[in-house]
Amino acid sequence: MTTKSKIWLSLILPESDNSVSGQLFLNGLCLPSHPSLTDADLERVAGVVKGLARLETLPQFSAS
Repeated sequence: MTTKSKIWLSLILPESDNSVSGQLFLNGLCLPSHPSLTDADLERVAGVVKGLARLETLPQFSAS
């Protein structure tokens, strides 16, 4: 995790937060869900998730 990410996270989530919601925030995957999503939207999301599942190491995203 980059320094910027750590600073950003420290502003919104205390380091000692071991709650279920805190852990989901840090480790979970947020997928779009809305009644107006089209079949094309769902196919795109499914394609990205399938692509990530094929990777041996997941990419690290920064808050920059």
